[in-house]
Amino acid sequence: MAITPVVSGSPPVAESPLSHDEAAAIDALPWPLLERQRLRLLAHSLRSLQAAAGRSDGALPSGSELEAWAVAQPQLQREHHFRQLLIEQLSAAGMRLKQIAEAQAPEQTPLRLT
Repeated sequence: MAITPVVSGSPPVAESPLSHDEAAAIDALPWPLLERQRLRLLAHSLRSLQAAAGRSDGALPSGSELEAWAVAQPQLQREHHFRQLLIEQLSAAGMRLKQIAEAQAPEQTPLRLT
């Protein structure tokens, strides 16, 4: 995983699921900071959902796939409450990604978005 700056002037975050190039492309957008942060969260969620599913195409991972992925993350193993909250947030982001994918022409799968 890459070391990625969170926003311009912020310290880098190690092991981000976003590549340096992806983060830089978001930072370069001529959008307000809040909109770029929303996009960053959605992109981060997409990469996390892809990791949980073990693929970058197709349907969103199931709840059991998300749970198994989260339990396998060393930093989440002893954080049951936070882990459940993260799974809920990733599921919500997944629904938004599904809406975006369905709106594409031609329609895409949520995990295939870039």
